[in-house]
Amino acid sequence: MLLALVSSLLWGSADFGGGVLARRVAVTSVVLFSQAAGAVVLVVVCVAVGQPFPHLFWLPMAAGLFGVLGVLFFYHGLSIGKMSLVAPVAGCGVVLPVVYSLAIGQVLRPLTMVGLVSAMVGVVLASISSADGAQRAWHPHAAALSAIGAAVGFGMFLLLFGRAASLEPSSVLWMSLCTRLASVPALALGLLVTRSALPWRGMSRRQFGLIALVGLGDAGANTVFGIANTLGSLAVVAVLGSLYPLVTAGLARIRLGELLTARQKVGAGLTMLGVILASAS
Repeated sequence: MLLALVSSLLWGSADFGGGVLARRVAVTSVVLFSQAAGAVVLVVVCVAVGQPFPHLFWLPMAAGLFGVLGVLFFYHGLSIGKMSLVAPVAGCGVVLPVVYSLAIGQVLRPLTMVGLVSAMVGVVLASISSADGAQRAWHPHAAALSAIGAAVGFGMFLLLFGRAASLEPSSVLWMSLCTRLASVPALALGLLVTRSALPWRGMSRRQFGLIALVGLGDAGANTVFGIANTLGSLAVVAVLGSLYPLVTAGLARIRLGELLTARQKVGAGLTMLGVILASAS
């Protein structure tokens, strides 16, 4: 379960960086170049390691399309609202893989169930409590809607990619690359169809470098999450991997001075309790 927590740390850090950059650079630019940077590194890694190409490549590619939609919604929400509101709501997408696991008859231990419920309740409490300060956000209602869209996209990504990784554990690296092989062309096509301005116009070299780091963090998180799914239950790994909102909100508190309300602190405590229970079982 440690790997799932590592993926959560990487996702949370990358999302914070992407959210900050999206306040200064077009959201599509941040998403496109971060996804492309991750793809370049994954190509090198896949060739060097020599894993077999997956037969079910369409599953991670579908996951990549849902994932990039989630990222677009997420970064847009982070760019117009408080991160302490957007991140926890987006994290609620973990419900989708959990419901799927239960629907296919997967039996979870009682302690595991208590841990998962505690973690999910903590995420929900954190998102509700953020509404107290939502008036200080630039566009609180639009940010909340974007967060819901992100939750659906991320939930489908966790479900599809986690399922693919568990079915073909020897091809996890290629599967991570397949998500990019779907998302990068889709983003580029979207820019062409909408006739958007050149995404790199007005960007500095430093911003390019920071966006590349965001992409590396996201690609690393995807890969670690896939490996974690080969070692444990999809429901448990999905929940632990979806604790990134705590990382994003924590960095927002430290770096941007966003305050946590009393209810949000309770939510964070319940989430951490869920991590301990789920990991211990």
